[in-house]
Amino acid sequence: MEKCVTKKRHGQWTLTLVILMVLTKVMVWLDSHTFIIACFLSSFQKLLIG
Repeated sequence: MEKCVTKKRHGQWTLTLVILMVLTKVMVWLDSHTFIIACFLSSFQKLLIG
C-alpha cells in the first residue's frame, strides 16, 4: 500500500518536472521567435481592422 502511494507521488513530481521543462523550452522558443510572432500579429490585426 505504501509503495503505491510513493509511486503515485513520484509520478506527479515527474509530471511537474516535465511540464516545467516544456514551459522553459516554449519560453526560449518564443523568445527567439518574438520578432516573427510580432510581425504575424500586426499583419493579423491589419487584416481584422481592414
